[in-house]
Amino acid sequence: DADINSLDLQKQQDQINNIVLKNTHQTLVFFTNEQTFEPGLAKSWEYTDAERRILRMYLREDVKFSNGTPLTAEDVKFTLDMALQNTTADLLKGLVSLRVVDKYTIELETECYSNEFIASLAAVPLSIQSKAAYESGMKEPYHIGSGPYRFVKWVAGEYVSLEKVKGY
Repeated sequence: DADINSLDLQKQQDQINNIVLKNTHQTLVFFTNEQTFEPGLAKSWEYTDAERRILRMYLREDVKFSNGTPLTAEDVKFTLDMALQNTTADLLKGLVSLRVVDKYTIELETECYSNEFIASLAAVPLSIQSKAAYESGMKEPYHIGSGPYRFVKWVAGEYVSLEKVKGY
């Protein structure tokens, strides 16, 4: 009944767009209908300080983007840094800094502990994007995702076409 209006994750927050984007992109954590968090691209996480301000996230090592490049902590940092500059910055309220620990580990430091912070990481606009795709200069780098399907074509007012990612 409605058409999508943008597939640029961080420049939209529309449910119709999100239906498509949930198929092509993944978030660090998954928020369930039971109001709990499950691992997504982050296989686990922990607070590393007594004040629970430093959140260390351990990424899955088997994830590739739809163009075949591996997803790493650099992509997470790139995505969240970019989000801080876009309309999605409100989702990261309280985030002070990001630090890549190693290829598959990232630390997120917040001003103070917040129950909502992990929930925000499950938001579709914060789905992890490919730093290499953006650096390549391609026209629509946000089409490169780590989900089970890859974007093929969008004909406005008619359809969006996705195809299964081989090896997902």
